[in-house]
Amino acid sequence: MWQPLNKLRSLNSTFDNFLKSALTLVVDYPEFAYPDLNVVWEAFMNIFETVADLIGYKPVWQEYFYQVLQELYEDNVMYLEFRGILPEVYDLEGNTYDALQIVGLYYNTLKQFKKDHPDFHGARFIYAPRRRVSNRTVDEYVEIYFKLRELYPDFVAGFDLPERKNSVRLKSAKSGGSSSNALL
Repeated sequence: MWQPLNKLRSLNSTFDNFLKSALTLVVDYPEFAYPDLNVVWEAFMNIFETVADLIGYKPVWQEYFYQVLQELYEDNVMYLEFRGILPEVYDLEGNTYDALQIVGLYYNTLKQFKKDHPDFHGARFIYAPRRRVSNRTVDEYVEIYFKLRELYPDFVAGFDLPERKNSVRLKSAKSGGSSSNALL
């Protein structure tokens, strides 16, 4: 159940500290809190799960992406290629948006940004869902990717299954792997 932030703060004086701990990796003794890459990676991924409901609200989702573009633009970055997941996005009418519609939100926000900033060169999206899933789910991710490429060929740049450093990645057909070259 949603509650106003000022109400939560008034009910608990330690709420801001709790919120900071849920949204950042910042701790007093990181060498103890994160003794190895596995622990820090898991904490990092948990942050995304924590903020999913916050940024999954459609107007916030669109404003968040627009603001990312704005801050890059102000730093004189004129092109962005970024990896992203496609979490559930919702609105107050009870609608939820699927992966294709979410990329449409990215794409339409980018179009508006380019209209507002004609000298901005653009952005491209690399679909990068979580890796630790079943083979069937990976197959579903690949199907989604091909649909995204079909609908947004100038925006969707690729597919990646991100994992912490030194983890197994998809092989390309060029290196003797499977048909994953179709994803490149």
